[in-house]
Amino acid sequence: MEKNLAEKIDISYFDLRLIAILAMFIDHLGYVFFPDAIWMRIVGRLAFPIFAFQIVEGFYYTSSFTKYCNRLFIFAFISEIPYNLMINPHMPINPYRQNVICTLFLGLIAIKGIDEIRKLNINGISKCLLSGVVILAAYYIGVCFKVDYYGAGVLTVIVFYFGRNVEHGKFFEFLGMFYINFIILSAGKTMFFINGERMYFSIQAFAILALIPIWLYKGNKGYSSKLWHKFCYWFYPAHMMILALIGR
Repeated sequence: MEKNLAEKIDISYFDLRLIAILAMFIDHLGYVFFPDAIWMRIVGRLAFPIFAFQIVEGFYYTSSFTKYCNRLFIFAFISEIPYNLMINPHMPINPYRQNVICTLFLGLIAIKGIDEIRKLNINGISKCLLSGVVILAAYYIGVCFKVDYYGAGVLTVIVFYFGRNVEHGKFFEFLGMFYINFIILSAGKTMFFINGERMYFSIQAFAILALIPIWLYKGNKGYSSKLWHKFCYWFYPAHMMILALIGR
């Protein structure tokens, strides 16, 4: 029987990372130089959910959780000043905004805690209660430390973790992404004109479209090398610093 289109398309881990990097770059380019180009911000909404999904993939496939955590923590620190300068060239130190790697780091710590709870020899209700405490703590730490996407960003990582571990995981991911992007993060609305009518819509809602490439990923690693791996980490602070300097 002929395969349907979704079965024919096989997006690799490399492809996912490339899509996320390009979407992020377009988003940041629009933020700094083309604030009226709404399409660039819409494209940018694809980036974070893919990065959040890949944090979960990395959690399961890393050979050393400690090294994985340390790497994220180091690059969160390195990226902070470039991130602040891109947001506001007059504030290299900004305690009220933390870059997105901080969000991903908190998400990684949260799913590690939940995963350890799931291994405990206790009843299911106790596991649910303890996991709920971890999720609430991670959410409010994200809010208090004002990481990018706040607590909702941390929840996105957790949603993809559960999507991998529960029955009907894709449906769970859809519901989680819908709630996070249509409800929690729906405050920042943008004005559109359609047929002369003024309409308001949250561009964050477009983040749910990231589920399409994520669901087309079937575990194929694709291209990989140490150089590419380093590039993926260094691109984040480097491109923000370059955009900040040129914009300034």
